[in-house]
Amino acid sequence: MSVRGNWDRRGGDPIGRLGSIDRRRFLRLSGAGAAALVAGAGPYTERALAASALTSYPFRLGVASGDPRPTEVVLWTRLAPRPHDEDGRGGMPARKVDVRWEVAHDEAFRQVVARGRAPAYPELGHSVHVEVGGLRSARRYFYRFKAGADTSPVGRTSTVPQLGRAVRELTFAFASCQQFEHGYYTAYRHMAREDLDLVVHLGDYIYEYGPNRYNAPGGNVRRHNSREPTKLAGYRRRHALYRDDSNLKAAHAAFPWVVTWDDHEVENNYADDIAQHGGRGSTSCAVGPPPTRPTTSTCRCGASRLPPGPTCDSFAPSPTVILRTSGCSTPASIETTRRAGTARSRRVRSPVPLAGP
Repeated sequence: MSVRGNWDRRGGDPIGRLGSIDRRRFLRLSGAGAAALVAGAGPYTERALAASALTSYPFRLGVASGDPRPTEVVLWTRLAPRPHDEDGRGGMPARKVDVRWEVAHDEAFRQVVARGRAPAYPELGHSVHVEVGGLRSARRYFYRFKAGADTSPVGRTSTVPQLGRAVRELTFAFASCQQFEHGYYTAYRHMAREDLDLVVHLGDYIYEYGPNRYNAPGGNVRRHNSREPTKLAGYRRRHALYRDDSNLKAAHAAFPWVVTWDDHEVENNYADDIAQHGGRGSTSCAVGPPPTRPTTSTCRCGASRLPPGPTCDSFAPSPTVILRTSGCSTPASIETTRRAGTARSRRVRSPVPLAGP
């Protein structure tokens, strides 16, 4: 059983005022700097806080898994008893907290197959990214986190079949463009009840606009709780708003996700470091390969997936799940298609091999 994560402590001076940097400075620091933080090569706060000192439930944002491989998957959570605090710290102190995690064959955790500890660092928004390896291919697993006396909701994840192996059936859903103000994410509630192998998110996981700046044709049904983010704390708070939605949390807990980004994770119609209305260096940089977020605190990717700098590929550098139907005797047939808001669920039946790039 091999386990990797962002818990290795390395030397260096603590980062000061990380939560108050602006877009321009974030662009310069977030690429290699944030990658080094997740990879364990950056400066971390050395003093640890006992998890028992937490005064309220820390798993408000639920759990998630992603980037499934034949023998490994990434597990994620973020400690945030007050996820909507304006400072972006989620109600957590500026010290690391030890978090325990478990993976089991059964939901009751009678057959635990892996367990370990992972520090949640304030520099990463007290998020935890655990890469659990040594798993069996094409298998379903259950996982959970513990901090002090508190236990997270139980998540369900799965590994994919061995690369190159023909599979009879693959069931997945895809989603995109989930503007919080435009709906209640009922599609995710229905998605969580499906029997899916994975979820593919095609981008625009958040929208950066201030309240009621982007209106649906029939009017908005709810509002963003802050102005357009321009600093790290603002992006963390915006992600927390979306992730605190009960329907979205249910979908994250039910299946592993494969995620890429579009533009609104950063700013509408940005390109590289060029902002929507022109000018360089005024937008923040999306950090990391899929799943990519402006802050690594919301990312379901592991340390080995991060790029060496601010330039990001739109695909994982190592094998991931790719559908390939060329060479099949008959075209892949879509047995069922369900549409509900932003989510679509498709069941594919044909000899579809899984292959890496």
